[in-house]
Amino acid sequence: MTTVYLNGEFVPKADAKISVDDRGFVFGDGIYEVVRVIEGRIYAWDAHAARLANGLDGLRISRASAGSAALRSVCERLVKENGLAAGEATVYLQVTRGAAPRVHHFPAADTPTTVYGSASPFKPN
Repeated sequence: MTTVYLNGEFVPKADAKISVDDRGFVFGDGIYEVVRVIEGRIYAWDAHAARLANGLDGLRISRASAGSAALRSVCERLVKENGLAAGEATVYLQVTRGAAPRVHHFPAADTPTTVYGSASPFKPN
């Protein structure tokens, strides 16, 4: 069973549900980051965290639910829970502006962001 992270919870991938009103789905209104993991260690976390923060700031998406330390912990737990501590893996993180009625202006500032993470074995092309 694959475990993913969604909005503060680690859940089986099959049980993870994102609203069809999520602005990441409707408008592509979000940002993602892919993190390499080698032998259970996150590679270049500070650079990944800075790029993610810069992207969120540029899109004016709140970082309240996507802080660097919290997301690093999410990555580490996803690697562990999915049995990926040996070899190479990737962790995919996505943060969107959240679910709100479909209008063309930004939703209220207190709209909770959607934060999603998953981990998988790294497979070079």
